[in-house]
Amino acid sequence: DKASTTSGVTSAQSEAQGLIDKIVKDNQNLNTTRKTAEEAVAAALVKAKSEAKAKIANQTAAKAMIDSLTYLTVTERTTAKSSIDQAVMSGKAKIDQASDTTGVTKAQSEAQGSIDKIVKDNQNLNNIRKEAEETTAAALVKAKTEAKTKIENQATAKATIEGLTYLTDAERTAAKSNIDKAITSGKTGIDKASTTSGVTSAQSEAQ
Repeated sequence: DKASTTSGVTSAQSEAQGLIDKIVKDNQNLNTTRKTAEEAVAAALVKAKSEAKAKIANQTAAKAMIDSLTYLTVTERTTAKSSIDQAVMSGKAKIDQASDTTGVTKAQSEAQGSIDKIVKDNQNLNNIRKEAEETTAAALVKAKTEAKTKIENQATAKATIEGLTYLTDAERTAAKSNIDKAITSGKTGIDKASTTSGVTSAQSEAQ
């Protein structure tokens, strides 16, 4: 409107169009920048989810550890490995639901924590049973040693036989031989015993 010549009009128009074009261009650039950033974040999230799921899916070592726990029953080991599979599936679902990489990391960590707990709990149960068995085995060995020592010491019994003067020499010798046989038989019974009560029974029978 202020232009007094056609060339002035053209110049003013050109400047106005330039300003408009710059506004459009600047906003296009801003849009592109934000779009690129969003796509980068989305791509990073997809990558993070894929990597996290791959990490919790690989539980070969955890399952091998469970299989090595020989003081667990076959059913208990199978159940433990099934629990690991369930933890993996649950972890993957939570990873997929995560809306950012922080959420992915958290879901992965929680899943791995659950798996580690399954392994740890089963290791503890295995160790408790192992220690109990070893304690029982040690107690059995001790009981057997003591029982055999007690029935071996038959000096008093043999002395009593020797004091029976109304028996013939042959009868006293036979009686002492029978004591030795009873000792040998008792030791065998003690060795065969699988429990301390069995040891006590074998010792009592021999005595």
